[in-house]
Amino acid sequence: TDPQPSSIIAGGQQTFRFRVDAMPWAVGDQGIVINGLVTFDSAGSRLTAQPWSESPAIGFEYINAPIVVDLVDDTVQDDGQTSLREALIVAAASPGVDRIVFDSAVFAPGDGTVIQLDESLDELPAITANGGGLVIDGSGADVTLAVDSNWTDPEGRYGLQLDGGRLVVYGIGFRDMGYNYRDEGDLSGNNCGASGAQLEGGAIRVDGGTLVVQDSHFADPNVDERNCYAASIRIHGGSGHRILGSRWTEQSMDAIYLNAAAVEITDNVFDAESSLAKVDECIYIDGQGGQDLWVIGNLCVDQEYSGVVAGGGDAGTLYLAHNTFVRTGRSGLGAIRRNGTSREIVGRNNLYVDNNPAAYDDNDNGNGMDIAFDAVTGSPFCDSGCASAVRNTPSLLELDDLDLVNSSGTTMSELRPNATSPIVNSGVDWIDRNGTSPGRFNGPGCERGAVELGP
Repeated sequence: TDPQPSSIIAGGQQTFRFRVDAMPWAVGDQGIVINGLVTFDSAGSRLTAQPWSESPAIGFEYINAPIVVDLVDDTVQDDGQTSLREALIVAAASPGVDRIVFDSAVFAPGDGTVIQLDESLDELPAITANGGGLVIDGSGADVTLAVDSNWTDPEGRYGLQLDGGRLVVYGIGFRDMGYNYRDEGDLSGNNCGASGAQLEGGAIRVDGGTLVVQDSHFADPNVDERNCYAASIRIHGGSGHRILGSRWTEQSMDAIYLNAAAVEITDNVFDAESSLAKVDECIYIDGQGGQDLWVIGNLCVDQEYSGVVAGGGDAGTLYLAHNTFVRTGRSGLGAIRRNGTSREIVGRNNLYVDNNPAAYDDNDNGNGMDIAFDAVTGSPFCDSGCASAVRNTPSLLELDDLDLVNSSGTTMSELRPNATSPIVNSGVDWIDRNGTSPGRFNGPGCERGAVELGP
């Protein structure tokens, strides 16, 4: 929290304070060692320095020996093998941070092995603060949790529930978790169903603690649309949440519902694919817990309703940067919609393709909206309701053709810009998130949208 130094005298030294926030599989047991040239951006200047002669090490909290799941069946029995359900029970009973991994001989990469949850055993045990923290690590394996239509009654259940502590879900698939939500039948006349209410059921529910989801996949290929309030990940409590690098396809509900303090939703793909009549929003925000939220580098394609709904009356600012929003063939509601709120929205380097009636659809005449370096094609930036938005007009691109590989595409590859596109090298280097070279982009500038071209 203290101010960082703004200079280093020749031959001198300064102390910079920072936090390393990494997943346990990204580093070895020894932690991180700083042993090379270090570069800082401080007070508008770039500073470089060599570390001390004795390299400082940043340690990590001790993690217990992995609990290995080597049984596909969802069962609890003393047979010398370990199911996921049994692994969760063991983790809850042990102090410290636990890591559940999957035997690659049983859950071989590429095999798509499915753990079909046993409805007669009910939900998996909830994760609480008592266990000290849990990582469910699917790296090096291929594992999907699934339910079937038997889970519709009783309704309101979830694949995983976090009541407290820290939960990291890495590389796990979730299939047909929409069966946990009430089936309200024909929604053609009223998308919110006969109940007109937010009900329960989905893939993950959070009431406390901290959730991190990374490189996971959510799909409802066999589930019809539920109602307009349903959500795959439902976050009602806790803080510090992160949703990273994951993918939603063929959803029967919103991908993410948020009413708590989260840090970021970054590098995810939300693709309706052929299920155009049963997906709603990519991200529905009912509250941010008074904290800023960063939505960065996501691709949101062909949702039935908006890409992001910015609701809630708390003070947190919504930052949107380097996202691509596509709604080809849709009409109404726009990509970014403020819903009965005056939440501040800051947009930078986003790409909007065919977002009818506009990229930003606002209920407060644009007050508290700050838009710069965005690009749109096939639709205007704002509808008539955001006339008061702060817009850096010279930096905005509004063209009939932004020279994309496929402007009607649905993937990162199809929606990448050609080298001659005006969105190439024309973004503002605002949050340093793209690419691997210094400056976090390749070339003289960063691209707009979710795709950064290689060198």
